[in-house]
Amino acid sequence: MKALFANLLRQYERLRWEQLPIAALLQSDVVTDASTLSSEIWKIRETEIAGAKSEVVVLQAGSSLRFRTRFRPNSSFSTWVRTLSGKAKLELAIQVGSGDQIQTLTNVFVNDLAGNSQEWQRVSVDLSRFANEEVTLLLSVARNTGQEDAKIGLGDPRILRQRSLREYHMQLRSRLAEGGIRGLSRSVRAIANGKPRPLALFSDYPRWLKKHTLMERQMAEMAESAAAFRYRPRISILTPTYNTDPEALRSCIRSVQAQLYSNWEFCICDDASSSQATRDLIANSAQHDSRIKFICLPSNRGVCGATNTALRLASGVYVGLLDHDDELSPDALYECVKLLQDHPEADVIYSDEDKLERDGTRSEPFFKPDWSPELLLSGMYTCHFGLYRRELVETVGAFRPGFEGSQDYDLMLRLSESTDKIFHVPKILYHWRKSSNSTADDPRAKSCTTRVGLHALREHLQRRGIEVETILTDRPNSYRVKPAIRGNPLVSIIVPHKDHPSMLQNCIQSIHDRTTYRDFELLIVDNGSSSKQAQDYLRSLPYRVVSFNQRFNFSRMNNLAVRESKGEYVLLLNDDTEVISADWLKSMLGYAQWPEIGAVGAKLYYPDGSIQHGGIVLGVRGVAGHWMRRFPGNSRGYFNSLFTTRNFSAVTAACVLFRREVFESVGGFDEHLPVAFNDVDLCLRIRDAGYRIVWVPEAELYHHETATRPFELDPKEVRYFQKKWNTALLNDPYYNPNLTLDVESLALRY
Repeated sequence: MKALFANLLRQYERLRWEQLPIAALLQSDVVTDASTLSSEIWKIRETEIAGAKSEVVVLQAGSSLRFRTRFRPNSSFSTWVRTLSGKAKLELAIQVGSGDQIQTLTNVFVNDLAGNSQEWQRVSVDLSRFANEEVTLLLSVARNTGQEDAKIGLGDPRILRQRSLREYHMQLRSRLAEGGIRGLSRSVRAIANGKPRPLALFSDYPRWLKKHTLMERQMAEMAESAAAFRYRPRISILTPTYNTDPEALRSCIRSVQAQLYSNWEFCICDDASSSQATRDLIANSAQHDSRIKFICLPSNRGVCGATNTALRLASGVYVGLLDHDDELSPDALYECVKLLQDHPEADVIYSDEDKLERDGTRSEPFFKPDWSPELLLSGMYTCHFGLYRRELVETVGAFRPGFEGSQDYDLMLRLSESTDKIFHVPKILYHWRKSSNSTADDPRAKSCTTRVGLHALREHLQRRGIEVETILTDRPNSYRVKPAIRGNPLVSIIVPHKDHPSMLQNCIQSIHDRTTYRDFELLIVDNGSSSKQAQDYLRSLPYRVVSFNQRFNFSRMNNLAVRESKGEYVLLLNDDTEVISADWLKSMLGYAQWPEIGAVGAKLYYPDGSIQHGGIVLGVRGVAGHWMRRFPGNSRGYFNSLFTTRNFSAVTAACVLFRREVFESVGGFDEHLPVAFNDVDLCLRIRDAGYRIVWVPEAELYHHETATRPFELDPKEVRYFQKKWNTALLNDPYYNPNLTLDVESLALRY
């Protein structure tokens, strides 16, 4: 009965309050002092608190989480807390200001909780007084003397905002329009089941694995199917070794021998290991399995030299790369060769991956998009498992000495210059083992690899003849590419407007005050403003005002304005936006000048600082939705996705930049979509014309979404859009099919 009551209470909280996570995977900045020894600063668990399952963030002594945002009215912070080991002190601070001007306004301390205590304490702080202010929420764990290993658990840390009845009404109508009764029931079930919970992707992974782990019957069927493949190329697995832990190497070798596809060879090159156990294990394995080839180098040549030596042993059509302490799933080669049955032209195949904890459990699944050229410029996202056509690898020069640590990234960049036949298997086929000196455990473990990767990226862009600035980010092995602007092209900024002069003034003022690129014109599209204040303001503006005295039709308004504009580039901008980053227009224009790019979108925030737009995903609730909407504004996103330039199928027209020729070549906006999904429709037609859509995180603006017009979906528009795009909505190449489409949150699909 107690558990039932607790779960009912949680259901009520989920319905009554909008819940924003303050800590999820790679969301908040993790800060440690110099004496923190463990790289595992914090992690997520699932446990029972007050009779209900809860996600718990574990912080060790000497670490902290920072979360910077704007709190909305009627907000509060809530978490359960207890010490998990040792004795420590949790400090929750609300800080306002920046730099040397930070003022701490609120402190909540939880002192000297016994490590053996099973009691969770509820901590709650009213944040109403900070509404719409830029503040920092700082959660830190102080270390008591002699308690370096102390850990504190934070259960279900949330920022809660009370919902209004009007929000419920609008959401209900929109869900019915999107998916009818069936779609609405799916959303209700998702809420009732507590999914997607903000921390759920990783904490739910063990449960997801139970459903998706291969059974013996399935493996037998796969082996039988593999034997019947009409195209059965030999796959050569390349593995360099050096003083590898024998147990890890044994597991690695066994994972290859367990492959359901049998036409493989395992090419091992030992790079002059001083460990006799490592060399003996390799020799013994080769003695008992003729498919294992090996060579022992007399002197150390590094990972590039050793892998090239293994490559010379290979006779396969394709080569696969496997690190000496990692493992393949039994179906790894099967799934790749299965793809080759339909796409024998493939030059590169990559898969999803996860990590192996020290105790052998699997964690941190990385579900990747299909081939995303701009994402590759941000870092080596394709990574494991990689299968490459051997002839092409040899043609581009294989692995280059001097790029040790980022040799795979350097190879992938060079391969992408020679082929676009790059395919993705959206299944976890590779398990990356965590160890004390592995980047799987801590990306900072081999910090030199970041600069080596930057060198590889710069050479790649030079070979392509692209003038850019490439810089390191605050994350290991993650980069920013800023294309140079050619010439001084005119950008026409088109702003639709009606009867909100103060909002329009704020938008225009932010453009002038915070925009470094100055070659632009402003066009205001007035949709029949009726107030005297609005009319007077429009007459006072030194810009062209285009009148649109018809019923609101966003598509028709913008088509008219584009025809009236003069710029070589056209930027559509809502009047309820406000520029944040000074280089927003430069960042977008640099990419828009690339001939293969058809549209460039921006990173938009709600007034409270949470994410409003991080790209659009097709198929959400049967139509389309925003990637990671409502995540904290300083969130790194899923595997840094909110801080990396990447491709999407669509971006919002609240702020989007086109080349005029691209916009005109596809016929502009579809005027049958006057309110909703017109931007998605336009982007899909641009994509069908052979262009890519890019989202640029450096272009930052606030977006007071629906501040000027209430937004409810029209069922007629939804049906028109769904009929027009049909199956395309269920096959977004930039969204992984293992992630949910039920709601606009990050969660696994079951």
